[in-house]
Amino acid sequence: MTTTHSLIGVAALALCVATNVHAESHRPFYLMGGIDYLTADARELTTKRGIHAGFGYVSNESGIIGSSGVDLDWRHAANDHGNRIDSFSSCYSERAYIDQLYLGFGIGSVYNRVEIQDPAGRVRSHSWRPMGKAMIGYAIGWDLIVEAGYYYTGKQSGVNTNGITLSAGVWF
Repeated sequence: MTTTHSLIGVAALALCVATNVHAESHRPFYLMGGIDYLTADARELTTKRGIHAGFGYVSNESGIIGSSGVDLDWRHAANDHGNRIDSFSSCYSERAYIDQLYLGFGIGSVYNRVEIQDPAGRVRSHSWRPMGKAMIGYAIGWDLIVEAGYYYTGKQSGVNTNGITLSAGVWF
């Protein structure tokens, strides 16, 4: 429940900021990569840390609360026994800038794919569902970015696929 409260707090803060106050404009596209920290049950089935890759477009024009954009993300975790969790998400996002710091959120859809070994045998499950994300980031010199995000992607085959990412990337 504390995670939900944190997301609500970040969204409320982003709404209060409601400005697009940065001195310079960044390039519109970004590419990033980093780590994905999974929930406890997902870590037991796969690995302590997965990988995260992201690509997106962020407009320099104002959206509802900041700069609007489209984010595409892939989060992956696997172990040596063939257990794996993949989450492919696409979402509409908003980033509210305070100089080089930004707070943001995204809403969209996720394709979760889970393959695990359980006592009943091999389980393979996949589906599309709604998702959300919250993020906080920092632009270093308007070329490099560091971003932390929380992904609310739900459960698949009883496995909680939510996660926290820490990534670095470039604008181009």
